Amino acid sequence: MGRDEGILLRAIEIADTGATKEISDQLSALPPNAVVSLAFPDEAISQARLVKSKGNLVGLVAPETSIEKLLFEVVKDDGLEEGRLVELQIGERNVTYQIVNGVTKEEIVQQKNTHGFARAQAQKIGEWDAASKRFMFVKWLPAPNAPVFLKGTANFQPTRDAIGHFPGTDYPVSIKSIDDLVTHNTAVLGILGIGKSMLAIELVERMMAAGIKVVCLDLTNQYSSELACYINEAKESAATVALQGIGESGKNKVRQNVEDGGSRTAFAEAIGVRMREFMKPENSSRLMIFNPTHFEVWRQDSKIFSGNASMASLSPAEITQIISQATLDSVAALGMTDKARVCLVYEEAHSLVPEWNSSVADGDRSASNGSAR
Repeated sequence: MGRDEGILLRAIEIADTGATKEISDQLSALPPNAVVSLAFPDEAISQARLVKSKGNLVGLVAPETSIEKLLFEVVKDDGLEEGRLVELQIGERNVTYQIVNGVTKEEIVQQKNTHGFARAQAQKIGEWDAASKRFMFVKWLPAPNAPVFLKGTANFQPTRDAIGHFPGTDYPVSIKSIDDLVTHNTAVLGILGIGKSMLAIELVERMMAAGIKVVCLDLTNQYSSELACYINEAKESAATVALQGIGESGKNKVRQNVEDGGSRTAFAEAIGVRMREFMKPENSSRLMIFNPTHFEVWRQDSKIFSGNASMASLSPAEITQIISQATLDSVAALGMTDKARVCLVYEEAHSLVPEWNSSVADGDRSASNGSAR
């Protein structure tokens, strides 16, 4: 690559391709610094991957590329965008990267002339293994100035087992183990409207299909709407009304012993009964949905004085902690297992299990710690 008299020239070597005697004779007859265009290259050249895929060539590996991070200078930006996949060779392996960023840069060539260009950044994903339908780890980095190709497919084929696909390709995003998804904490993060809830609901359906029970705590009522076909609406409505009655009855329940006042204890016991029934292996039901804002549960905050005491209603975070604890207790009673039994889903988790430094009330901090445990 060089710049002289206003011309920017890039040359890429076609690796492992030797010139035939005929071409060698033609090249040897050329004057120094000449350029020749081969109208009819030999078969070895025409079948080389670089030549066959030159329509998808988008860049060349740039300096400061590391084992995990690819930087490449863009030579053609058709189809390039954040999230798209690119591919290059590391040794004999075709390695895939995903574009995560891009910047414009300028460099000085031939002492005083400047040249502006775009540089893209991509994160290594690995080498695609068609047999296992997953990416395999590659432990090295590409050679400088190696060609970078855009990955894509004209005929997209969705896969039933996939929960998503890499943009512009048939590479599926799959779940390695549905049990690990439950027994290890999983967070679905993203900006507003990007599809977090739809992905979570898809995962919930797959868990239920695998025999895992699911308890959803949802402030939005979206789960009740999207998963309505999995619940007995009449039965769940009656159970909710019963819990609401228990909670509301504690507003005027003042006791000498503060812990006995209000309805928190009775509400927790009722939740525990429901959860133990739900978790019985013979119970075919696999989904329960709670909206913590639907329950008015009271606790006594002070000693009794003249027949009265200070009463406070529990926040959604405190009710979340009660349901979480009841779920843990019911599962613990069933003993150890290698398989996931139940998944707790917190929709709008920042409200149900808020960070301790964003909680105004002391009760929310304590409740969040309890749910976290």
